[in-house]
Amino acid sequence: MILRGKIDHQPFTRLVSAAAFLAATVSLLGCGGSEPAEPVQVKGQVTVSGKAIEMGEIAFAPIEGLVGPVLKAKIANGEYFVDPQQQGLPGKYAVTFSGKKRTGKKIPYPEYPGTLVDELVKMVPNRFEKKAMLKQELKAGVNSGINFDLPPRTAEDEEEDKRRMASG
Repeated sequence: MILRGKIDHQPFTRLVSAAAFLAATVSLLGCGGSEPAEPVQVKGQVTVSGKAIEMGEIAFAPIEGLVGPVLKAKIANGEYFVDPQQQGLPGKYAVTFSGKKRTGKKIPYPEYPGTLVDELVKMVPNRFEKKAMLKQELKAGVNSGINFDLPPRTAEDEEEDKRRMASG
């Protein structure tokens, strides 16, 4: 609209304001779809040849188009628990592990001369630490009894670790 030789921007401003209000309302109310999925909660056991992993970690990484955080939990005496506060979504995950056990020997702690600590050795085969050899479907809510029994470490695992240590 033109008033006395000037362009009146008020109708355009009202249109932009109305569009912004509508967009904000739709985003707050949602699209009328279903409620967001309940976060996953996972608990279970991790063993190697039937022996509980004394201390370690388990990680569930989303795969096959699932977008979300990597879910991690400590393993203690073979048990783990993924807290729902990590906000994991239902879907398919690739699973990796780390784990150690005490040998029963005490070894010197280099940073504190005269101090002895428990010697720890790896329990988990290398192929399960870095590569996601196992897949797991997780549903919304509680997923109990998600247990894993991994095979023992092999001579190849030990050789690979020695090569890594030698190369720095």
